[in-house]
Amino acid sequence: MLVGVIHFALFLWTHSSVEDISAPIRNVGTMVELRNSEDILRLREIAEYILPDRIAIGHVPVVIKSNRISELEHAQLRYEILERDLDEVFKAEQLRLASSKHQAQGPATWFSDFKSYDEIRSYSDMLVQLRPDLLSIESIGLSLESRDIFALRIGIGEPGIRPAMLITSLMHAREWVSGMVSMCTADALVRRYDSDPEIQSVVDNVDIYIIPVLNPDGYTFSWDPDGERLWRKNRRDGFGVDLNRNWSTGWGSAGSSDDPMDQTYRGVAPFSEPETIALRDFVSKIPNLRSYIDYHSYSQFIVYPPGFEASRSQAINEADHEQMAHVLADRIHSVHMFPYEVIRGVDWYPAGGTSMDWGAYEKGWMSLTIELRPNPTFEMGFVLPPDQILPTCEENLPGMIQIANWTIDGIIPEIDIDDSDNTEEEAGSNDKDNASSSGCSITSSHPTPWLMQCAWIILAVTQVRPRSRPTRKPAV
Repeated sequence: MLVGVIHFALFLWTHSSVEDISAPIRNVGTMVELRNSEDILRLREIAEYILPDRIAIGHVPVVIKSNRISELEHAQLRYEILERDLDEVFKAEQLRLASSKHQAQGPATWFSDFKSYDEIRSYSDMLVQLRPDLLSIESIGLSLESRDIFALRIGIGEPGIRPAMLITSLMHAREWVSGMVSMCTADALVRRYDSDPEIQSVVDNVDIYIIPVLNPDGYTFSWDPDGERLWRKNRRDGFGVDLNRNWSTGWGSAGSSDDPMDQTYRGVAPFSEPETIALRDFVSKIPNLRSYIDYHSYSQFIVYPPGFEASRSQAINEADHEQMAHVLADRIHSVHMFPYEVIRGVDWYPAGGTSMDWGAYEKGWMSLTIELRPNPTFEMGFVLPPDQILPTCEENLPGMIQIANWTIDGIIPEIDIDDSDNTEEEAGSNDKDNASSSGCSITSSHPTPWLMQCAWIILAVTQVRPRSRPTRKPAV
């Protein structure tokens, strides 16, 4: 009898374990509570990805391999499983994207879902054919895997006569919406040139350079069924270098790593990567370049420099950057009533070796990073539902136009800065599919509500107590 009881107990123990060693290893979406710096160190040893890229005290969305879940318990980390099989979520996304390729790809549908590197290039070529008098394409270099890194130049006449501004996106591969915003910007500037006096003024007076895919190898890898949807870096030796830690300003300082396996691995030296070399050398040939927007996701922040602990000998007009960031936040908020918080980079979390700081300190540009939708309480926000693309585009176009106007006249509009956070309840019906008056001249045809397109995020929202937006305190 005793032997039978023991056997039954062993059966229950082996079948109730958090892990099933016979099951395939999966990516698991979890929410981990970090109570102190020791918790952070323990989590770094266990997690596959920490989302978004900062890590601080509080609740943090994390991707962990299923065979390492028990290590959270052994480390005495409190956690909640939000999605037991993220790979199935990613497969569903791939199937949706594959089916969308068979749809008509005119301007009314192109922005209804995310697009691959090849599709972005093809659409860029189509825009050139549409308005060769306004837009041209130039190769600025090749990636590690010999993919073309191309720039769109929007402007009239010969380049170099007017002041210029720069826009980059997809420096981090998994931040898919950033590339769509760059393409939506190009689309709006070209298609609405004849009908929108404000856009016409910008295009007539500024040379606008847009690099929609700065990291084509990493981006392609994030689309590959055999790749990794949440891949961030380039593809250096399989482990990758974080291109936004590979710039010379602040290189090697806090917020970057010398560990090739770390998500913020900075590389062996500044400009060790062909992608950052290509952009550095390209902009050095552009006279009168005065301003820079680097699109990322996610968190709905407008970040101004410095992002690293700058010394007193390193000086920029920080007040102007902050004021411009508040103007952009105001312009963005006016479209769909979605708040973007203004924050000094190093006060959010230190990040040495970024393009934003290089632009501000080395080149003297008005240099800002915009972290796009969703907000930081929206778990695993890199997998953004596709019908959030157009609203994100629409709300960011007025901000881009504001930077372009500053590029022309150097005037920062005066606004009242209110430090109180706006709440997203203001938004109401802010994500109307057909709202096109403030952004792209196209409308979404995707009929499925976004909350139905990523079921595991719904699970996260319903199971996890909502948390306040991060405060302006230095990350741990």
